This record gives sequence, C-alpha cells and structure tokens, in this order.
Amino acid sequence: MKKVKEYTEFTAVKKSLSETELKELQTAVNSVSEVQMQIGGIEAHKAKLIADILLLNKEVESTQKILAAKYGDVNINLTTGEITEHAADKKD
Repeated sequence: MKKVKEYTEFTAVKKSLSETELKELQTAVNSVSEVQMQIGGIEAHKAKLIADILLLNKEVESTQKILAAKYGDVNINLTTGEITEHAADKKD
C-alpha cells in the first residue's frame, strides 16, 4: 500500500518574476488591452457610419422618386442641375 504524504512533507516553492520582467509583461499586456479598446471604438464608429449611410441612401432614393414624379425618367447632371432626356428617348 502506498504511503499518503502528509501536508508537512510538501515544500512550498515561491517563485516570482523579477521586477523588470513583471514590468515588461504588464506593459505588453496593457498595450494589447489598449489596442483592443481602440479597435472596439473604431468598430463602434464603423457601425454608426454604416447606419448613417443606409439612412442617407434612403434619402437619396426618396429625392429621386420625387424628382422622377416631377420630371419623368430623365438624366440629371449633378454638377449643373441640367436635365436631359435619356439617349433611348431621343431616338423616338
């Protein structure tokens, strides 16, 4: 039968990093955490911009429908505002 070791037979070995090693490790871990937080902030900003562009696209579509109802199916020069008929419409 195996002898069961008593608690007093175990030796407690206390190991620890040197102060320099600990500081280097803490600095590295803190740097990773900071970058992860920055990425999170960027992702949150990205999500807001995506939501904004979806709303803006709806506004453009709405404006296009209003203008199509008023002027018909035409080309509009976004620089000058000039309205021209589609090339296919001119052949008729």
